[in-house]
Amino acid sequence: MADLFGCVGVSFEIIDKKTQTPVFIELGKRIDIEISQEYLSYYGAISPRVASSGDLPVGDIGYDHRILNEAEMDADEFYSDLLAPLGLRYFVSGHILNSDSHTAVIAAQRSPAQGHFGESDFALMKRMMPVVQQAMDLRFRLKGQEGQTATFLEGLEALGEAALLIDPSGRVRHMNAVATALFADNAGAGVANGALHFSDTAANDKLDSALKGLSAAAGEAVDMAARNFVARRPNKDRPLLVSVRSIGVQGAMAAYRQFTAIVLIRDPAVFARLDTALLMRSYALSAAEAEIAQAFDLGLTLQDIAQRRSVALSTVRSQFYNLMAKLSVSSQTELARLLRQYRRAF
Repeated sequence: MADLFGCVGVSFEIIDKKTQTPVFIELGKRIDIEISQEYLSYYGAISPRVASSGDLPVGDIGYDHRILNEAEMDADEFYSDLLAPLGLRYFVSGHILNSDSHTAVIAAQRSPAQGHFGESDFALMKRMMPVVQQAMDLRFRLKGQEGQTATFLEGLEALGEAALLIDPSGRVRHMNAVATALFADNAGAGVANGALHFSDTAANDKLDSALKGLSAAAGEAVDMAARNFVARRPNKDRPLLVSVRSIGVQGAMAAYRQFTAIVLIRDPAVFARLDTALLMRSYALSAAEAEIAQAFDLGLTLQDIAQRRSVALSTVRSQFYNLMAKLSVSSQTELARLLRQYRRAF
């Protein structure tokens, strides 16, 4: 993203809406990461950028002159004491999460010499939003295994679903035990000549297209729906649910940098219900919203849910729309697709 925007670096942070302070920040390697704790402990609380984030909707684009002019930046403690020594000045941000309790923001940072971000940058940030949201979703899912696992590959085993790591040539370089068991069951998927293969030819075409789409040219619009598809099986069982994600590993996991994609395959017969605990942690859902998500994932209508809970349909409908807003989806089809990614074997 830093290369795309021609900037010093990119930051990702999560803000507590109640206290109007950041609780998590991750900085790209081009920005001095030593200031992270200083930012969280002091400067984040006085940042005019954080203060302006408020209750902005997912997809909203922020930028410096939307909140301050040049003179106000010069007089502001956050700009003069923190940003100036780092050689930073201007930003453009995208809001990728807006729950009842937290906001998540991705922001590109430029130096005074690099100058302001413009309309083309705002449009680029808009195009990046679906990609960043997918990356955040994958991060949260793997993060949910932290504490239970010691390595990246062990984390894939703990996912409880078939996971395959793919190299740039499209060859399978690693697959977890769930994938091995799934392929042994002749479920309509397997590895042939080193590559993932489905008995459903249409699914093979979609897989090839999705893998090629991971290396789309900078700035191109990305059809995220094309990275989620079904693979029909030879028998009458429900089709497999396939998701293709770009993946990058850094630092201590440098040994795994040959992997460019992860393919997740879910068997609906196994993933019968949601991991509501992980879903609640990832999106700050209330217990009622998680219950509605689980019922919806099981195929119940809003009327069915209202009857089961002995509450008014209007109450369920209101909670359902709140759920969709927190998960940043705009249709029931998108909601169903996202929830499938949180099914776990119990």
